[in-house]
Amino acid sequence: MPLSEFYKSKGYKYGIGSRCKKCTVEYHRKYRIENKERIAERDRKYRAENKGKIAERDRKYYAANKEKIAERKRKYRAENKEKIAEYRRKYYAENKEKIAERDRRYRAANKEKIAERDRKYQKELYAHYIIARLRDQHIPINETTIELQRNRLLLKRYIREQTKNA
Repeated sequence: MPLSEFYKSKGYKYGIGSRCKKCTVEYHRKYRIENKERIAERDRKYRAENKGKIAERDRKYYAANKEKIAERKRKYRAENKEKIAEYRRKYYAENKEKIAERDRRYRAANKEKIAERDRKYQKELYAHYIIARLRDQHIPINETTIELQRNRLLLKRYIREQTKNA
């Protein structure tokens, strides 16, 4: 067998291992199967002892490979839409109360943030409504006409509220 069929190993006399690459791969495959629990325990212990080190390594990898990771995720989501939807349906069905409680806590802790988001949404929705009305009436759309239409609608709303309260 040519030397290229053996792994390099400084521990041996000639700097190459005693098993060929194929035999080494087979040996390690069998070892992993026979010692699955032992390897899993060793890995758990390592992760527990090196949380910070692993997190830092993962952060660096993510920073260096953002585009690659994003592309892989996009591709997975595109290829597994049904699987993801089914997982979400199942998770929601099994965790309705937990999700509802989480949402209640969020709404209670972020009332002002939610109100601001809703105001912004309503303002944008209102702007789309005004633009659609201008389009329907074949009026040129620019800042002046939008502002005039907005004021007209606000005046109508004000008059309607005043007549209601009177």
